[in-house]
Amino acid sequence: MFHASYTTQETAQLGRYEFELSIPGSSAPISETSALVEAFLPIRFEVKAEASSARYHNQENPELSVEAEYLFGKPAANLPVTIESRFRSIQYESARFNNFTFGDPELSAIHTSPPCKGKLDENGITTATLKPEPKISTGLWKANWCVTVTEPGSRSVSKNISA
Repeated sequence: MFHASYTTQETAQLGRYEFELSIPGSSAPISETSALVEAFLPIRFEVKAEASSARYHNQENPELSVEAEYLFGKPAANLPVTIESRFRSIQYESARFNNFTFGDPELSAIHTSPPCKGKLDENGITTATLKPEPKISTGLWKANWCVTVTEPGSRSVSKNISA
């Protein structure tokens, strides 16, 4: 593992910067990477997201409510929304038997679903019904969602929730 930092000057141009790592005396780089330098844009709105339930069974499609509001109080109307879903199998834990977990720890799995895309309405609100594909097998799963609202020509704001 290698770590380095590079500070741009205030007057430096924006855009893509290319970096190469090489051993002194060698003409071939060991590694290459790039970074995009953009102007700072402050956050202009807040995103709130909530799942309709704390638990879902494997035949149920989770429903998420999303709301975005500009920091000066107006709804963030008609902005695009993307929801990314990640499901991780978990062991059952009982309050009565706090030293035990139930299930097979060797059968852990992670499932991701294709991103769900939508749009906020004129009040800055939308509801999305998510359909994990393929259907998740039986057992307990922890769901993590990343809800991202994007202001075209500006920045995106994300909210992470789980059930």
